[in-house]
Amino acid sequence: MWPVLTAIRFTPVNGALGQEQLEWIGKQLAAAQASRERLILLSHVVLHPDACGGTTMAWDCDRLLEIMRRHPGVVCAVLCGHEHRGGYAYDAAARTHHLTCCSPLNKGSAGSAFGALAVFTDRIEVSGPAVGDLVPVERVAAAAAQVGSTMLVLPLAD
Repeated sequence: MWPVLTAIRFTPVNGALGQEQLEWIGKQLAAAQASRERLILLSHVVLHPDACGGTTMAWDCDRLLEIMRRHPGVVCAVLCGHEHRGGYAYDAAARTHHLTCCSPLNKGSAGSAFGALAVFTDRIEVSGPAVGDLVPVERVAAAAAQVGSTMLVLPLAD
């Protein structure tokens, strides 16, 4: 699927979800879909190759993305870390925002790499004293309904 990224993601610091966890996640997504619920996945390791530079994602992220695409709209967002520069991707097939938070280590003592999420039926609002320190707003702007210095709004598809 992403041939260049496939080769460089297999570093010891990334790891894999594994068959047992993938099966469990699949069951959770199916149950959420049946109940008409939406979920947010949290992961240290990035789960979408376009939401990172390619070296910081789970070894078997492609298998997880396939599972998520079988349940479109259930996972409205995936929030990750591990990629210090941050990243963003929108998976239209799964209808999922993949947001990789920036590392506070890169910002130094003058940075403000912290914030809050507010989740609504039609959007997710990411706010903080300096949203650009928290997420790479220049990479998110095209998909966001609103980008300001203290807030980023991600629209949710029905």
